[in-house]
Amino acid sequence: MEARNFLLSKKIQIHFMDLISRFINFVGLVVKIEEDGEICEIPFHEQLFSFNFNHLLKKNIRDLYILPTEKSLTKLAMTLIQQEDTFINEAYFDPKFCYPSRNLYEDLDTFFEFYSDIPFSRLYLWHMDGYGILGVIEFNEFFRRSVYYKPYPLIILDQQSKIKGFNEKFLNLFPTRPQFPQTLLSQNIETFIRPNPLDIIRGHGLDSTVEQHEKGIDVFTIDFSRATSEEISVNLIMTDLSTFAGGWRWTPQEKQQGLLSFVKPLNFNELDCRISIQLKESEGTFPSMILGGSQWDKKLFPDYKGYLVGFDSAEQQYIVKKEGERVHVVAGAFPADKKKHHIEIVKRYDHLLLWVDNTLMIRYRDPDFKENPEVFLYLYSDTAGKGIITLDSLQLTVFPRKRRLELPINRCVMHQNGVDTTVEFTQLADSRIARIYSRFYYVFVLHDVSSFTQSIKSLKDEREKAFLERNKFKALAMQGNIEQAEMVGESLKLTGIKENAKIAAASSVTVLIEGKTGTGKEVLAHFIHKHSLNSQGPFVKVDCSSLPGSLLESELFGFEKGAFTGADHSRKGKLEEAEGGTLFLDEIGNLSANAQIKLLNFLQDFTLEHIGSNKKVMVHTRIIAATNETLSELVKQGKFRADLMYRLNIVNFQLPMLQERKEDIPYLCTHFLQIFNRQFNRSIKGFTAESFQKLIEYDWPGNIRELGNVIQRAVLYCEKKMIDKGHLSFMSERALPTHEPLTLIIPKGNSRLLKREHIVLLLKKNNGVAKYAASEAGISRATLFRKIKKYKITKAECF
Repeated sequence: MEARNFLLSKKIQIHFMDLISRFINFVGLVVKIEEDGEICEIPFHEQLFSFNFNHLLKKNIRDLYILPTEKSLTKLAMTLIQQEDTFINEAYFDPKFCYPSRNLYEDLDTFFEFYSDIPFSRLYLWHMDGYGILGVIEFNEFFRRSVYYKPYPLIILDQQSKIKGFNEKFLNLFPTRPQFPQTLLSQNIETFIRPNPLDIIRGHGLDSTVEQHEKGIDVFTIDFSRATSEEISVNLIMTDLSTFAGGWRWTPQEKQQGLLSFVKPLNFNELDCRISIQLKESEGTFPSMILGGSQWDKKLFPDYKGYLVGFDSAEQQYIVKKEGERVHVVAGAFPADKKKHHIEIVKRYDHLLLWVDNTLMIRYRDPDFKENPEVFLYLYSDTAGKGIITLDSLQLTVFPRKRRLELPINRCVMHQNGVDTTVEFTQLADSRIARIYSRFYYVFVLHDVSSFTQSIKSLKDEREKAFLERNKFKALAMQGNIEQAEMVGESLKLTGIKENAKIAAASSVTVLIEGKTGTGKEVLAHFIHKHSLNSQGPFVKVDCSSLPGSLLESELFGFEKGAFTGADHSRKGKLEEAEGGTLFLDEIGNLSANAQIKLLNFLQDFTLEHIGSNKKVMVHTRIIAATNETLSELVKQGKFRADLMYRLNIVNFQLPMLQERKEDIPYLCTHFLQIFNRQFNRSIKGFTAESFQKLIEYDWPGNIRELGNVIQRAVLYCEKKMIDKGHLSFMSERALPTHEPLTLIIPKGNSRLLKREHIVLLLKKNNGVAKYAASEAGISRATLFRKIKKYKITKAECF
């Protein structure tokens, strides 16, 4: 108790306990040490995790920590001089008096199931005048942080690719668990995993001259020796810029957080960029670049949503930060002279590159690159208020992005004892685990995707290996609206449909598409339009089920002023709007008898008459019709004209149900995941093998539309990096409440008869999607929303 009473009574400018508590943010303790190194008392220790340190008593501190043997403990300790009841020193936790642990007593590997040869703790020695020697022990916090990633295999690598730490889940990836896990430490990761994850993110083996010399579109070039303030202000916010006889200087200030802002944002979904900076003179500072940042609000530093690429003057290393956290470092100093220097920073696809005087200093590839439709660019100096940069020129060049199809770059293979395990890695951007004792480490979470790849392989084998050359995991990137996407999938049935659709698209023949609801009829119509001679013209859709017969006629053929009550002006119809393009008639089976006659007459000579006029109008448009009912059956029932059916049915496509092309489910899932990741601003990596199994076993009565709704729901509620089977729920699993009127008949096309229970039922049947609910009811979406507002229908009632 003597040492504890001493600590409580003395101060080090502030109280001992306050100082230690502020310094140690995890687990720590204070030990009283005899001159010979024996620990004689433990006056203080943290209570966290119920650690018991009494076993340290009587042990020698030299056996537990790496201390120079040639010096006494007094000489190894920092001396604190007493003035009355206060001890004074400039730096109580000076790294010169700090010594690493031998990792012999902490047992953090057992407690946290984490193995590492990074020191578990550090010892600070204090020699206190007139009292003796105290040791302040700080435990390594990254162990506590590793608990968050305990369910996933995790590894820590140093700059040389040596394994510095791993958890128990990493050992489970081995076919045979290593008998002595510690033997893996300090081995090169390539011994177990290839390619080396560090080689992938460093872009080893790639030619950087392509990005450096690629020709693009110049957005602006500023020659600071000639430019006026008016010319500069068009492209840069001129705070901290000042003119002098030789041009312009940038003096970064703390008030602006060292930022020099570009005026206009870029769209990283469509454009990449290169920034070229010519420095005439630099006094003690070097500009970095913030790419893809948020708009600075003078509160949050703008790199928290983007990337920072440049030089850390305090630590003398080139760095890449992602969302404010380091993800890549390269040792090296910026040229110390004050001569001209040329800096180029390029963002191209998933690459970030930095050249200094034509020497490549940084190349970093991010498998999970953050791409935003509106990003801001900044020059940045980390020595704000301490240096001046004389700018010679600044140029911004952009490159349109092109679709690139390739295997995921974050995929590796573990090969042990003849067994291959396919894994995908995610780099953690978390300084609490990646920055240990002021040193940066690369931290990766691994995902075992072997069963997933095996499931895909089995599906491919069942279909005679018809798409072996295709990417197994990525669907084609969707641009724009879901309905305007390419047809996703590589099954034999879909491949045949796509090939025939391209042939049909080359001519102007009328096309009829038949298929159940949700099978992708509109997607096929877009596909045909995209590959047709009319692809540059408009694509106009008319839902024949959403309008009563009389309104549908005026919608299709147009009308003249005064043709009917309320026609106070003339209006072209959808057929004319589709001039030079494609008119898509969805649910053609719902056309009224009168509209069928008019459409038949139009298809005979491609002329029409506005309602209220007898003037013939010639229209050059292509007709694609779709129905979820068989037109031949409607003809037999007398609901559809046989002659019109023959006119429409020149080329016919029968779309299969999703249960007939289940091998396309992985492609569709990845496609929808990309869409909803962007929609909900998520970064979910993919699906577990169990979730794919559940998706493939389901019958999908709602076809692709239902699959899209299931994936949308899963992405919305998933808080992990992978979607597992627990995130997937199907209509058959979500039984409707017993009070719901299951036999309720929807008064289709008559909004006046639609009651509250009708609207609720429609929304539930269509998973809350207003577009599909309105279509089924035969009303417009505007009418549906008015009904929802009128009946005060809540979101909870729609699912």
